[in-house]
Amino acid sequence: NVNVLIAYVSGGIILILLAVSIFLISNTVTMGITIRREEIAIMKYIGAKDFFVRAPFIIEGMIIFVVLSK
Repeated sequence: NVNVLIAYVSGGIILILLAVSIFLISNTVTMGITIRREEIAIMKYIGAKDFFVRAPFIIEGMIIFVVLSK
């Protein structure tokens, strides 16, 4: 019974940490987009494709996830 309880508590802690990581990543990406709004507008103005504009934010989010998940 104790092992089952420890397994449930561990699973709950893992889910909470995963939710916190996702929240922090999305918040960081949103702040990055807000701060770089003018840069994004310039890139769009000169004809940058959507992927070229989104790629740095996706890479930044993946790096943050890897760092936070350690």
